[in-house]
Amino acid sequence: KEVYSKSDKVCVVSNNLVEPTSEIGKRSDNIHVIHNLNNYSQILEDSDKEITFDKDTVYYSKAGDIGEVLSKPGKKFITIGRFSPEKGLERLIKAFNRFCTDYPDSQLIIIGGHGVLYDDTVELINSLEYGGNISLMKGISNPMPILKQCDLFIMPSYYEGWGIVIMEADTLDVPVIATDIKGTQWMLDYDGNLVEDSEDGILNGMHEFMKGNIHTLHIDYDEYNEEIISDFYSLIDD
Repeated sequence: KEVYSKSDKVCVVSNNLVEPTSEIGKRSDNIHVIHNLNNYSQILEDSDKEITFDKDTVYYSKAGDIGEVLSKPGKKFITIGRFSPEKGLERLIKAFNRFCTDYPDSQLIIIGGHGVLYDDTVELINSLEYGGNISLMKGISNPMPILKQCDLFIMPSYYEGWGIVIMEADTLDVPVIATDIKGTQWMLDYDGNLVEDSEDGILNGMHEFMKGNIHTLHIDYDEYNEEIISDFYSLIDD
């Protein structure tokens, strides 16, 4: 609170974070929006590496090891985020379970870091008809080789700051659908694919993907990064 109040410039990654940040520092005149860069060259390099689990990686799946899952004939959907309530994993899982009624060969891969809902998520998938089509992974430092081999990235969050993983998926030519929330609406500037902020919306987005209506974003990342860097240096020079 004191730092936000006394700093000459406070940078947030999206417009929707200006108001809550100003509420903490009790001022808004020093707040500036600087979006996340996309380190696309590192993403591409990491995606070419072999899939490697870390010592503390936890993997849970009844569909086989991750190589078996990725080699199955159906479509592979993926999400990456914490096992936390704001990430909307429960509604994604329930939507996917409904989706499998029409496409029973589909697979869902959920990769998460820290969070309090891992055990609850395991319990949920074990209670569903198509829970065997869902693989969970917790604590992997390089998920890019897995992401690269998937067909669709889904962001089911209730709120986000910027959602940099959207750009990571797009860099690897993986189409993205995301719930229509403040932290994802920037995608519309690049012809992105937003769905209704609900379980039904996520389900409809998956069906739209199967119809061929979901595509990658239209972003020139060199131009995008140059603009962000220019904005940052303009703050320093000001």
